[in-house]
Amino acid sequence: MTALGFSPNAHLLFTASRSLQLRCWSLDGGAPAALRSYKGHKAPVADMAVHASGGLLATGSADRTVRVWDVDGGFCTHSFTGHRQAVGTSAAAQRACSRACRCCDAGRLRSPLGCYSCPLPSM
Repeated sequence: MTALGFSPNAHLLFTASRSLQLRCWSLDGGAPAALRSYKGHKAPVADMAVHASGGLLATGSADRTVRVWDVDGGFCTHSFTGHRQAVGTSAAAQRACSRACRCCDAGRLRSPLGCYSCPLPSM
């Protein structure tokens, strides 16, 4: 395991492994049960952060990207590239998660890399 994180309500556990697989586990009931998996990074995930809503997961990787994932849908909503080195701090993942959630009124995502179409509702 290279990284792990919990949803704000502690009902979900997120794990990352050297196989580049991210997994979401339910902690409700007895033993943890795998709910879904995500794949998209080209190198191991070094850190992750879950948005306060519990709906988004941000992952920082040795592939020098931060990806934001839709927890329920299991797909990548945003990929922040251009980092000069591996992204391995919670602060970077949390900033990416926050940026992905900030949409301007025109329905466009504001990020340091520009303004893009945003699939998320305004918050």
